Amino acid sequence: MKTSAIMISNLIRTIFCFSMIILVSCSMLTAQSFRVFGVSDVVRVFEDGYKLPDTKDTIIIFGIRGEVISGQCVINSRKNLSNVTVELSEIKNLDTGNLLVEKAVNWNFVGSVPLTTNTTNQPPAALTRSAPANYPEYLMNENQISITKGSYQSVWLTVNIPHNAEAGLYAGNVSVKSLEGEQSLPLTLTVYPLTLPEERNINIVEWYSTEGFERYHGIKEKYSEAWFSMLETYAENLVSHRQNTFRVNMNTIEIAVPKLDALNSWYDSYRKWQQEGNELWFYKVGIYQGSYLLNKTIDMPLIDSRIMHWLNYKYDAIGYLHWGWNQWEGNPYTEAGMHFGDAWHVYPVKEDVLNSLRWEQMRNGIQDYEYFRMLEDRISTLKDSLGSRFAWMDPLQRSKEIAGKVIINIEEHSDDPEILYNAKKEVIKELLELDTSPEVYVQTNPLVNTAMPNHSSVEVYGWTEPGTKIVVNGQELSVSREGLFLEQFSLSPESNKIVVKASNAMGTKEITKEFVIFD
Repeated sequence: MKTSAIMISNLIRTIFCFSMIILVSCSMLTAQSFRVFGVSDVVRVFEDGYKLPDTKDTIIIFGIRGEVISGQCVINSRKNLSNVTVELSEIKNLDTGNLLVEKAVNWNFVGSVPLTTNTTNQPPAALTRSAPANYPEYLMNENQISITKGSYQSVWLTVNIPHNAEAGLYAGNVSVKSLEGEQSLPLTLTVYPLTLPEERNINIVEWYSTEGFERYHGIKEKYSEAWFSMLETYAENLVSHRQNTFRVNMNTIEIAVPKLDALNSWYDSYRKWQQEGNELWFYKVGIYQGSYLLNKTIDMPLIDSRIMHWLNYKYDAIGYLHWGWNQWEGNPYTEAGMHFGDAWHVYPVKEDVLNSLRWEQMRNGIQDYEYFRMLEDRISTLKDSLGSRFAWMDPLQRSKEIAGKVIINIEEHSDDPEILYNAKKEVIKELLELDTSPEVYVQTNPLVNTAMPNHSSVEVYGWTEPGTKIVVNGQELSVSREGLFLEQFSLSPESNKIVVKASNAMGTKEITKEFVIFD
């Protein structure tokens, strides 16, 4: 009985202490003036918290050397905040202790612009939200602001990963400070041991204008020193966002540049044009295309601006034309114009331009295109080294399969940030694994994710380095002296995967290819 009394007494004390901890924690939360959390960079966060995306207690970003990547966190105010600013700590490599250069990471508050009506011809389900509303849109140049009680204010991070950055995991903090309090949020950055090439493999043309120099920049004299200085500012911004084509000589090359909806409607004809040795680009005019095609007006999902160039890769469209870059009408901060913001990617200030979120994500998407080209080039190099027995290898296939996880077809795509970033990580993983033993390459016919009836056969082709054992779906395959292996496998709804295991003295790899099998 005495022992039971002691146990009950201890239990009461534990419950009391636990209750006090909860009360203290709740009191501390209530006392906080605001909270800070991370969100994906490919979503808009509205000032009123409309359809708030998934939140995280850490900003988690990744990339490769030479890449510019984006991150986003949000300040949610519990009371009116004044003199709000952001400070970034040192970003340190956790393995070596070395720091990312200070200027590599920058931040901006995100400003919003109003829309009173939505883009014409768009299905309601395709819109981010119905107007009227204020849409998060551009990177502000103010580094101190006020935030009203109950609102959500985005902070945009831009990370320029140096070409000489050490690979590894980096960590730091993003601190939000105001007169009413301070909060910090952890930041992690993974730099993979790959480098984005300087070469640009997709042609990007943004129609820009100097007609607004006087109205928006106060430059009255054409061809003056100030005029050329502003033109240089424009050029630097365009190049930093990977624009690489300013003039195309139409007398020397034939290029088809259909609107995206025309490409969708007559793709077979344009594909034939490509096969005859001609270039295919596409362009878009948001207010003139309907359905669920990718779009860049302010009220469309931000991720559309990113994956536009995944579509370029999947459909071998090696160029993109956009009107326009700075075709401003009136005050672009308060009037989105007849094109609902699609006529500009930047916003004017007296001595510069401010980048829109769409412009930032367009650059990120162009970099993603280069990821696909890196994998394509690596497989092409492997193919060239192996000889005629490996003529079946298609260097483009694997990148197109991965791009196809986001771009289903011209009209259908995923807006899920997790699917996008998992696909990007898959490219990185395959690039790295192609250079680690056991070296193995696997290709299937048909392509991964193809829909097929029950008991359909999938042809598996592959190459591996000497001395490697290959097992596919539990069956060991013979490997030729050149490293060639091949076999056919029947799949069903219950068994819809090809699982390849490669093993040698250096280790084991497993590669899985999945298909859609229906009865």
